[in-house]
Order: sequence, then C-alpha cells, then structure tokens
Amino acid sequence: MLLLLINAASADDLTLSYEDALSRAVEHNLGLQSAAAAYRGAEGSLLVAQGVFEPTFATNYGYTNDINQDFFSTLGLYVDSESLYSTWGGTLSSYLPTGTALALSWTNFDQESTSRYYSDPTNPTEAVETDEQTTFNSTLTASITQSLLEGFKTTYNLNGVRVAQRNLTQVEADIQETRQQVLADTATAYWALYYQNRLVEISTETLAVTQEERRVVAARIDRGDLAPVERSRVEAAVLSAESDLLNAQNAATSASEGLLLLLGTHTGDAVTLTTAPSPVLSTEFDQQATLDEAMENNPGLLQLRVAEENASANVENARHARLPELSGTARYTLYGQEASLGTATTELLSGDLRQWYVGADLTVPLGNRVDRGAYEQQLSALDQASTALRAQELTLEQQVRAQLRSVKLARMQISLAEANLKAAEDTLNADRALRDAGRAIQRDVLQSIRDFNNAQIAVEKSRSDYSLSLIELSRLRGAL
Repeated sequence: MLLLLINAASADDLTLSYEDALSRAVEHNLGLQSAAAAYRGAEGSLLVAQGVFEPTFATNYGYTNDINQDFFSTLGLYVDSESLYSTWGGTLSSYLPTGTALALSWTNFDQESTSRYYSDPTNPTEAVETDEQTTFNSTLTASITQSLLEGFKTTYNLNGVRVAQRNLTQVEADIQETRQQVLADTATAYWALYYQNRLVEISTETLAVTQEERRVVAARIDRGDLAPVERSRVEAAVLSAESDLLNAQNAATSASEGLLLLLGTHTGDAVTLTTAPSPVLSTEFDQQATLDEAMENNPGLLQLRVAEENASANVENARHARLPELSGTARYTLYGQEASLGTATTELLSGDLRQWYVGADLTVPLGNRVDRGAYEQQLSALDQASTALRAQELTLEQQVRAQLRSVKLARMQISLAEANLKAAEDTLNADRALRDAGRAIQRDVLQSIRDFNNAQIAVEKSRSDYSLSLIELSRLRGAL
C-alpha cells in the first residue's frame, strides 16, 4: 500500500522504502560522518605509534672557510692561516620492540689549510715560510644499547602501538553503536510516519462517513423522521472529525520532518512511503539464543570489553614500570686518517685504527613512589572497568528479557485490537440498521462511528508498537 504525506510547501517528492531510508541514513547521517572522521584520526594515531619502530636515516653536509691571524712571540713570527673544512656523513638508526637501540654512523672530515709565516707585519708578502696541509678523517661507528630491566619486555615497548590499536577498536565499536542507534532512530521515525499517515487516512475516511451521516440526518429531519436536535449533534460530530483530521495531518508533517532530518535531507520535502509493516511473527524468539547474540554483538558491551582490556594491559605495563632503569651499551669504532678519501677509507676498512666501548647505566628512583602510585591507579581503573562491564552485562540481560516480553505483549495487543475493530464494525452496522428501523437514535450511530474510528486507530497503534518493539530488540542484539 502506498501512503502519501500531503505537503503543499514543496513540489519535491521523496519516495522511500524501508531499506532505502536505512541506507540513506547510514550514508548521510551527520553523526556517522563525524564518527568516520574520528576513525580516520584513530588510524593516523596508530601509524604514529608504529612509526616509533621505523628505521631512520639522517645525513648532513657542512662547509667552513676560516681565515685567521696569530703572532708567535717565541719565534717572533706572524702567521696568516686559511682553512677549508668539509664535513659530511650519515647515520642509520632504529629502535626495536625488544628495547634495543641500534645505530650505524659514518662521518667524514676534510681539511685543507694554508699557513704563511712572516716577520714584518707591514710587508706580509715577504713570507718566511708557507705551509700547506691536507687531512681527511673517516669514522665508522656501530653501537647497540639494550634495556635490561625496565623496558626489556616487548609487550611494554609495544604499549603505544597497542593503545593506538585498542583506541581504533574502541572507535570501531563506537561507530557500530552510533550506526545501530541511527538505524534504530530511522526505523522508529519511518514507522512513526507510517502510523501518522494511516491516522490521516483513517481520519479522512471518518470525516467522509460523518459528512455522509450529516446528509442522511438532514434529509430525515426534513421528512420529519428525526428531531431537529439531531442536526446539532451531527454538526458537532463533523467538526470533531475535521479537528481530528487536522491534528493527524500536523502530526504527520512533524513525523516527516523528523525522518528527513535523520536522512540529512531538507525537511520541506514531501515523502512517499512504500513499505508496509511486516506480518506478525508466528514463532516465539528463543530467549537464550537472543541473549547470547546480544552479549556477543551489542556495541555498548563491546566498548566496555575493549575498555577492560585496555585497563588490564595498563596494569601490566605499570607493574613492569616499577623496575629500575638499567641499560647496557656496546660501541665499536673504526678510523681512517689520511690525505684523501680513498686512502682514509682503505685505512678505515683495514681495522688498524679502532676503538671499542662497553658500559652500563643504572637509574634507581629512591622510594619509587611515582611508579608505585601509577600502578595503584591502574589497578583502580581495572576494577572500575570490570565493574562497569559486569553491570552492563546484567543490565543488557534484563533489557533483552524485558524487550522479549514487550514483543510478546505487542503481538497479543494486535490480536486484541483487531478483534475490537471487528466488534466495533459489527456494532456500527447494527446501530445503523436499528436506527433505520426506528429502534435506535442517531446519537447511538454517531457514538458507534467514533468507536469504529478509535478501533481502527488502536489497530494501527498496536502494529506500530509491534514494529518498534522489534526494532529495539534488534538494537540490543546489535543486529540492525
């Protein structure tokens, strides 16, 4: 059945099935767009945390021109010197999750110097002696530093990566929860609009029936079959039906605007709904299976589980951080010192000039109150996270059980409302027949029309409540 929402404010007409509404909400909802942006930020944080363990290469180059003048009093000579320095090199370093810092460094120093000695400062061109030197130094150093107490555990050093990964998982669970809520809100808004549209249709039909009654009553009054007082009664009934129709139209307009707002669409557009509520399920839900599904897939519960995992990992890291800082360092260096790069490199690789170093550094905080306090804080945070998770599990179990009862009750209410509708229709037909036979008054017929209208509304309300109860159950199960 096609249900139309009359909206003269806009010529546009948006046709929506139930599935279309849900997909549009997921695509255009501003809350989900914000959550997607948060997810990209969490991915960036994970890359930053992983980047700590990426190898790094650094290089440098420098050139210096140094011109100077000195006087050697013991020799009675002045000296003008000019030195040209070139330095360059590179370092490859890396930090490993094992707490190991590695570095390989190659540095080069090239110096060309000229010194001119003279005794007469007024005539520096008369040099006593000129000295020119060229020196090339090349150094290759390999070093390793290893944490031996605090920082030796891979799990401890990878904490930043794990925190970023858990934050990403937390954001994923948050997106899932937001998505479920958006879908639930959209589904609720869709069926709310469907219900309001049905009220418009019912109110329109009731107004038409009441207006027809007014015509019949007016004719019978003119023939003298009814007292003139019945005209006032039927006019009041028509006015009441017109007021009910206007209220239904206003409520339908508000429901339409609420749905369009969730879809990220201009609220002035007209909407056509093409999906009717699904038939009532004939089978009961398996309570235990439904509970198990909710415990496994409920987004809010997933978030709390991630929070508990985070807190547990933080406790382990805080326990490890109470250890003193002890690191061992080993360094081996090769030298080359000659007049050119080639000969200096040859000497360096020969290993004739070398140096090695082995050492350790120990840092012990006296009292260690900072780390001990941090450990107690993390223990407290873990207790709180575990308690929150347990409380939410109990709450969710109660909510699922209550919602299953609501679904069952809503299904029974549909049967009751349909039975009442049948009774109201039969009563209306009977009262009309009795009135035509002169055995009932017009007031009884008008009351039966109102009862039939209310029974139609009750049927639509019970069907809407049933759809909404299924939506809420699906949201709790994380199954929307």
